[in-house]
Amino acid sequence: MVLLIIGAVMTLYMGDVKVRRAGEILDPVLNMELSEGDTVITGSGAKAEIMEKDSSVIVLNENTTFTIVEEETRRRFFLSWGSVWAKVKKLAGWNFQIESPVTVAGVRGTEFFVCFTDDSSQVGVVEGKVDVLDKKEGRHYLLDKMKPVSYTHLRAHETSLHLVCRLLLE
Repeated sequence: MVLLIIGAVMTLYMGDVKVRRAGEILDPVLNMELSEGDTVITGSGAKAEIMEKDSSVIVLNENTTFTIVEEETRRRFFLSWGSVWAKVKKLAGWNFQIESPVTVAGVRGTEFFVCFTDDSSQVGVVEGKVDVLDKKEGRHYLLDKMKPVSYTHLRAHETSLHLVCRLLLE
């Protein structure tokens, strides 16, 4: 079976996952098409995967609220809470951004993740480069591929979301 992807589709979901569309809360179905304005919400222990028409993949980890802001001419998403990992295909003319309340991460052809909790964002680059805008300071930062970092000092005080961010960083 060949899956023809017109826009974004939910290719995987596990646990408590919901889609908010035009004020309604929907249970997802495999290969459910997602449109501008749709919000995917994952509960505790849940996970969801979204595939874009160019085969780029976005994985939503547990306790995440993620909205498709714009899909037609460029791909823009809003991370209200939680953490996502994305592997973005390189395509000329396409723009890919994940915005949180305090940062905007924009890429072309890379693999990265964004975590947002308690007015704080973390962006990590697995492959490629990510342009990050700090919305509070109005400054841009170009992030390269990460070097391994140990976060053992955080473990005594971290929440489950901090644990996800730490595991993504390690």
